[in-house]
Amino acid sequence: MKVPLVMIKLCIILFIIAAIFLGIYDVRAEGSAAAVIQVIKSDSNKDQVSKANIFVGGILSGLGWANTHLLTAKRKNRLYCQPDSLSITKSQMIKILIRYSKNNIEVAKLPIGYVALKALQDIFPCEEKAQLK
Repeated sequence: MKVPLVMIKLCIILFIIAAIFLGIYDVRAEGSAAAVIQVIKSDSNKDQVSKANIFVGGILSGLGWANTHLLTAKRKNRLYCQPDSLSITKSQMIKILIRYSKNNIEVAKLPIGYVALKALQDIFPCEEKAQLK
């Protein structure tokens, strides 16, 4: 099943609008992985924790759609090589981010979208010929 590029772009645009509308992060900057993890772990402000969870879910969805597009477009390069039979939940992605950030403290200071991608590449590496360079 080929996913139309228009559908992928629409999903990305809707995610960005939702993130801005919900006030998750300042429009000018994406939060670092460390900052988002701190919010999720804090449990002090349930509203912010909920928004951070939604944000992580959106990143996971966006990376998944981008990877699906690369796969269905018959491109050799994928972002990461997650098995087709495996689906990652939002709570699993948060655990992946926490573990990756603990093991890569300097990387955790970078934007969460980048850190999420690096964490998924670490867990689901591709063969040399399939890895996006």
